Amino acid sequence: MVTLDDIKIYLDAELGIDILTKSNKRKYVYGRALFSKLAVDFIKRENGKPITLYHIADFLKSGSHASVLRYIKVNFKDIETFEPEYLKIYNDFKEITFFEELTSDLDFNSRYNVLLKKYVELNTKLNDMANIKRESFEDKYLNEVVSMAKKISNGNRELFLMRIKPIAKMVNSTVY
Repeated sequence: MVTLDDIKIYLDAELGIDILTKSNKRKYVYGRALFSKLAVDFIKRENGKPITLYHIADFLKSGSHASVLRYIKVNFKDIETFEPEYLKIYNDFKEITFFEELTSDLDFNSRYNVLLKKYVELNTKLNDMANIKRESFEDKYLNEVVSMAKKISNGNRELFLMRIKPIAKMVNSTVY
């Protein structure tokens, strides 16, 4: 059974933020919108009815039930329309909970085999994504830097390295 804490932990990990942080930056608002929508969709009370908006608002500590309603009706609609990366996080959670329900009736060995197969599939996807990111970065930027370095005469290559290291350090430490 899914709890509010389960959803929060999942979203914090996926978004790299704490969704309870009081901020109006997009990633926090969308994080709370995802949280609200997932809570309404996946959490049931003891009587089988969906969790109330009051309980969600109390957990988020951000306004009232009206804030939660806005997260679901307005912000989540924006996510569906304009933010595919956030929508993917929502859909991945749906897939995980569906998968847990699917395997709950299986014996231990069958459950293990299903989970192992899913793990291998996800691990392959993760490796493919990492390779695509690495290749696209290397192709676009690394080749350009290497071609610039090749144009430098042998006597000035040491100077080039000395000057490019602080630039790389500065760019890595700059927050945008």
